[in-house]
Amino acid sequence: MIKTLRRLITVLSVFAYSLLSAQGTCSYSENSFGNENTNYVEFNSFDCVDTVTNSFITEAIIDLDLTASTWACTSWYSYSLEVNGSVVAEDLCEIASTDLTAYGVDINNLTSVKIFTVNEDAGPDNTTIDVTLDLTYIITTCPPPSGVSISNINPTTANVSWSSNGSETLWNIEVVNLTAGDTATGVATYSGVTVNPYGITSLLPENEYAVYLQSDCGVFNTEPLSGWSNVSNFTTPPTCLPLGAISIDSVTDTQVELSWAQAGSEFVWDIELINTSIVPADTFSFIPNNAGLTTNAPTLTSLVPESDYEFIVRANCGIIDGPSVWTSVYSFTTLPTCQAPIDLVLGAYSNNEITFSWT
Repeated sequence: MIKTLRRLITVLSVFAYSLLSAQGTCSYSENSFGNENTNYVEFNSFDCVDTVTNSFITEAIIDLDLTASTWACTSWYSYSLEVNGSVVAEDLCEIASTDLTAYGVDINNLTSVKIFTVNEDAGPDNTTIDVTLDLTYIITTCPPPSGVSISNINPTTANVSWSSNGSETLWNIEVVNLTAGDTATGVATYSGVTVNPYGITSLLPENEYAVYLQSDCGVFNTEPLSGWSNVSNFTTPPTCLPLGAISIDSVTDTQVELSWAQAGSEFVWDIELINTSIVPADTFSFIPNNAGLTTNAPTLTSLVPESDYEFIVRANCGIIDGPSVWTSVYSFTTLPTCQAPIDLVLGAYSNNEITFSWT
């Protein structure tokens, strides 16, 4: 067994001072070679940052270099990333200069960052792990919020929540419509916010947004306003929600019974039904031929016996909100008008009589 080798280098960058604050970077580097069942690299001391008064981490960039062993990943082994004792990413073959915030990590509360090998086959293999972790921080008395998250997303509203890293009680929020091509300006959409979470409004359906938070620490603080937080993105749903699965409940020679669950508050639906047995076969025009249905359990009649049909359904949310997208295609075949007996059973018989039964 090859003994695991480790090398650790910690570098504290020279401070770069500005008129308002100082910043620095702590670089941690470690490599390890050993059996895949026990090989790992771990950083669990961040004194380089922790001993700096009023430090606030703005980036935590991790780079996993597996150049020497990627050819066997993931057939023989893979790698996992663990932060503060919890696995945040699995089945890795590399991490190319990625901020830990991409994995949902609160980078200002790091206690450990660990990369370890996972055996993916029966045999033991030796692996090489080469990891660099760069923590960039600022020195500030007014740190920005972290852990910005979006919930209760509706077509025109959403809730934003965050974690405070200071004693401030006021915040500013900038909401950017990415779908419209907007970019962050540093000008607050909502100023002097006093509640967390906060409801943002006047959004557009089916649009992607970016949200940034800023701490307002007051005019008596040496830094009245913080920098802006890391971004949190979300997309609003359509106003008229699409339907779920459609149930084909009953089929006869001339009719079909359908049903589905209401997607939102709509009470009208549209169906396009086509006959694919005729020559040439019907094709979808995406124009309903059963429009304005006021029941979500309709019966479609006047069908042709022994014919193949396809159909799509959509919710109709009215003039203002419009229709939803169409469902996927469903199909069924009508029965013949005169159906052949089934389940023929031979009953009693004698020299001159036989008894049968059928369905």
